[in-house]
Amino acid sequence: MKEKRMWWLDLGAPQWECVHFGGAGRGREFQDKARQAHLFVAQASLGGVEDERGLIARIAAPLPFPATFVATWDGLHDGLGDLRGMIGAPGLALVLTDCRPLWTRAPELCGMLMELWLSAAYRWSLDRSPTQTVPGRPFHLFIQW
Repeated sequence: MKEKRMWWLDLGAPQWECVHFGGAGRGREFQDKARQAHLFVAQASLGGVEDERGLIARIAAPLPFPATFVATWDGLHDGLGDLRGMIGAPGLALVLTDCRPLWTRAPELCGMLMELWLSAAYRWSLDRSPTQTVPGRPFHLFIQW
């Protein structure tokens, strides 16, 4: 089945449609749109992830967290919030690839990630980027099957 193009998605604007799902083609389009919006774009593979610790470590790896980062849900939540002042971009877009095995094997773990991401997105929505005149900063997650 041919994937629909994401022409409708303005990644440069803060919005509640901040968690996206799709295949590799849509993932590449997502990254291109995020770069066009001048967002900080990071990517990590979840292939082979077996548990919470592995999931958090993979998510943290491409992000500029400080050396004091603690790989727990609380640490990830705090770290994502702290990135607002560290990335030098108006917003963030994270692409997680190879997600299907973890999603089918550990749905509760993936649900915890969604809850944490939405909470962090809310914090970003209250912030103001130096390049924006309205409050809110884009904060997106793309789950690539």
